[in-house]
Amino acid sequence: MKLKTLFILTLLNSFIIGQDLTTYPWPLAPTNQSKLISGTFCEYRSTSASGHYHNAVDIPAPAGTPVLAVLPGTVITTYSGDPTGYDNYIRVRSIIDGKSKDITYYHTNPVKSVGQTVNAGDVVSTIAIDHVHLIEYYLGNTSLEVNPIRPDGGLTPYIDQWKPSIRSVRFFVDGTNTQLSTNYIGGKVDIIVHIQEANWSGSGSGTNNGTYAIGYKILLPDYQTVVYNPPSNSLRYRYYIKPLNDYVNYNYYQPEASTTNHVYIITNGNGADDVHQTRRILNNYWDADQLPDGNYVVMVYTYDTRGNADTVYVPIYKTSVDLIPPSQTNLKAIVSDTTNKITLHWEENPTPDLKGHRIYFSFSNSGWTLRDNENVVTA
Repeated sequence: MKLKTLFILTLLNSFIIGQDLTTYPWPLAPTNQSKLISGTFCEYRSTSASGHYHNAVDIPAPAGTPVLAVLPGTVITTYSGDPTGYDNYIRVRSIIDGKSKDITYYHTNPVKSVGQTVNAGDVVSTIAIDHVHLIEYYLGNTSLEVNPIRPDGGLTPYIDQWKPSIRSVRFFVDGTNTQLSTNYIGGKVDIIVHIQEANWSGSGSGTNNGTYAIGYKILLPDYQTVVYNPPSNSLRYRYYIKPLNDYVNYNYYQPEASTTNHVYIITNGNGADDVHQTRRILNNYWDADQLPDGNYVVMVYTYDTRGNADTVYVPIYKTSVDLIPPSQTNLKAIVSDTTNKITLHWEENPTPDLKGHRIYFSFSNSGWTLRDNENVVTA
């Protein structure tokens, strides 16, 4: 009797996220003119307890301004139960080449009903407060948000001649708030970058947006020779589609990131291509110990959806010297008996490379004297 083995293959992530070339005009008149963006796609939002990605672009206009359908379609959802208008919205579904394309006009008061058909340019709602939060969904996927100002689709025309600005580059021990000096970099390192994207030459909204793409390389002091090129040819994040909100605090640095302060951990994740397909950003780091001790340059770059770019170069010194002090040992008790013998009790210190402790004494709370060192009081 022959035995047959059946192999069943399960394909994970079988949905490949490619380009979405859909274009459409602006939802505010005149619809053929580029407008200010006061909030970009995937920038950080601190308006929830754990933070989240901004899943749209914000287009400012006064309350009551008519909001126009950018594509013909059918109204599939409306909500108008919020008296402030903040959570009110209307969602319109279009069919393009047999695939669904959903657009949601959030923070707006609907004037159309579910089931009604609309043409491009029809009034579908009015702005409730001070902007329309325009959410576009990836063609053929009604739950995956895509960037409405991406380089190859979305709002057309979109003109942006102002570059993002890298405001700071800092180095921390991986997964901690322990900052490293650029003169002493070693071990597993997080690179923390503060970026402001500008959308116009004025002030306020439109000048402190999140960026589109970020990356880094490690160079020799000649500023040319690359000694470490991270995955995806050094590009860490590219916000074409929205990653899952569960990973926003691996993408952005807490406690500093906020709605108006976009501070990125650019060493996390496995590169922009992996983040694009998996929508996940897990903890990661730059392993500086893979390089010999010496002088290097960290190159950090960013660009927006129209190719405006900024690059900074940070000279560092990589060292193998242990830069991180052990955590503090918690003293539990000091016990003195009738013979004046003193016994110290402390909790076990969790630092894995702890060598030991030093015990000092003083009779006057000054002029402390070493009693035993780490070679006697070992870990």
